[in-house]
Amino acid sequence: MCIFCTCFAFAQKIKTDSVYSLPEVKVDETRLNDFGTGLSIVKIDRKKIEASHLLNLAELISENSAVFLKTYGQGSLATISIRGTGPAHTGLFWNGINISPPNLGLSDFALIPAALINSAEIQSGSSAALYGSGVIGGAVHLNSQPDFKKAINISVSGLTGSFGLYEGSGSGVFSNNKWYSRVAGYYRACENNFSYSNTAKFGSPREKLVSADYFSYGATAELHRLFKRNYSVALHAWHTYTHRNLPPSMTSVDNNEQQSDNAFRFLLEAKKLFEKSTLKAKVAWLNEYLRYENETASVNEKVNTQGIISEAEFATQVLKKAKLNVGINYTYYYADIVQYSTAKTRNQAAALFSFLYPFTKINWKATVSLRQELVEGYAVPFTPSLGMEGRVWKFISAKANLSRSYRVPTMNDRFWVPGGNPDLKPESGWNAEAGFFTSSNDSSRLVTPNFSATAFSSLIDNWILWQPLPNNNIIWTPVNLQKVWARGFESNAGLRFKQGTIETGINAFYSYTRSTIVETSDALQATIGKQLMYVPQHNLSASIHFKWKTVFFSYSQTYTGKRFTTSDNSASLSGFTVGNLLLNYDLNLNKYAIGFGFRINNIWNTTYQTLAYRPMPGRNFTASLNFKFNNN
Repeated sequence: MCIFCTCFAFAQKIKTDSVYSLPEVKVDETRLNDFGTGLSIVKIDRKKIEASHLLNLAELISENSAVFLKTYGQGSLATISIRGTGPAHTGLFWNGINISPPNLGLSDFALIPAALINSAEIQSGSSAALYGSGVIGGAVHLNSQPDFKKAINISVSGLTGSFGLYEGSGSGVFSNNKWYSRVAGYYRACENNFSYSNTAKFGSPREKLVSADYFSYGATAELHRLFKRNYSVALHAWHTYTHRNLPPSMTSVDNNEQQSDNAFRFLLEAKKLFEKSTLKAKVAWLNEYLRYENETASVNEKVNTQGIISEAEFATQVLKKAKLNVGINYTYYYADIVQYSTAKTRNQAAALFSFLYPFTKINWKATVSLRQELVEGYAVPFTPSLGMEGRVWKFISAKANLSRSYRVPTMNDRFWVPGGNPDLKPESGWNAEAGFFTSSNDSSRLVTPNFSATAFSSLIDNWILWQPLPNNNIIWTPVNLQKVWARGFESNAGLRFKQGTIETGINAFYSYTRSTIVETSDALQATIGKQLMYVPQHNLSASIHFKWKTVFFSYSQTYTGKRFTTSDNSASLSGFTVGNLLLNYDLNLNKYAIGFGFRINNIWNTTYQTLAYRPMPGRNFTASLNFKFNNN
């Protein structure tokens, strides 16, 4: 509090007779920004993404939030856990479309490179009333926003690093007042043969990771056309391919396992702006193909899922100040998986309603959202939400949100043979959060502070848990077995100082999470009141950056607390902290720029494991060269 009082006092010391130029502000008209009142949202701006374009989405989120990412190692599976929930309780949205595959209901964030991302938002808490099934813990939104002005921007990068890492990437923006197009692509390969201490063996001998090499490539393209009378059409395409060998754990032998992931995504959307209304329509086709091979076990499995998602919504101004939004959604999923015995399909539809009313006299606003989803084979609960936020004193605002959430069982939960359970009920819960926040983007201030603190609670019933059959320990089946209570506190704070060509800032994110089992079966009574596996109670991420003209320096430090590796909390992994350093220098030559980058990951050479017996690399380096051409 002393720091903030000092900074606010210092921020007022500006010349009253000076003229300042305010930066251009763009408001993204999305369902989350318009009707996500009371929710906690962390936005990763384009500058941070460009500075970290050599990371994947999991690494990008870890450095810019207090969200825990569970990873099996560098280049391996990485899933997200927000507010003490599971990976399947977090949605991944691409321009408003849920792209999590229907067989698993979760996404591998290691498969998404930052080089293909335009903007990212991390939303904590339930937004099921806005986006449907699975958004219990939160969601990650990847969006594209066109800028209709005459410009040509081209960027080409090359990188090399430790453990045989090589990467090349490029992007280009070509636009005018009617057209906007952006293309981006990348290729990455890594031997990933780092050495580590095998703590599972006596004496913790040094060993080298084997069968961990991987390569990946992908591209995105988008084309926007702005017509007369405020009508626009956009086409988006996204393709990624990753092939990786799957290394053994510290306690197992190499089984020559490998996996290939191939994804195609296409989205067509149209928008019409009226004087006080907006009409949107979109249709998407998603195709995910996975191939898993295990030479030792003679396994060669293929997974192919497809989805067609169509959506339409109409937003309009009513009562002079209020905003109303209504929409419909239809989704068709198809899965061709050997373990299903036959190909399976799922149809689902939804109707949604949102109403926003601003109380302008007291600087408050309130939102009511309602959603009813119809899913083939299930009775999905009616899903309401209520959110409020507004100013309470000068620069301090308050917020609150109460909502219902649910998750429909995945296709694996229902159809896997043997073990699938077609009689599963949807998970259902209630979520509440409240807190305070402040922010200022006034460029006339020498110091710009921001701060937020949020307390949250979520009670989820019919939590799905896979367990062995009573008469057969080899076959596992999912059951609605548990009631889980996740609650805690999260906060972030930051300061930015800017004067002339000098800019510096500091940001910190912290979360405390208790996620425990409230009710379960008689056989699992020992787990009641115990923390869920791999849900750390403490997460902290802090960073500092300094920019002078074309020199950019940043340092980030993350801390992940102790994680239990058994459901009765009898075994655990120690907490760990990792520091990363980044240094960039740009040589500007009129319209051209040459950038040099150097990054040190795990600068303190920490020995740690995110998951038990899955080693992580020690200190490692990357060096990059970037060429840019800008003609705006």
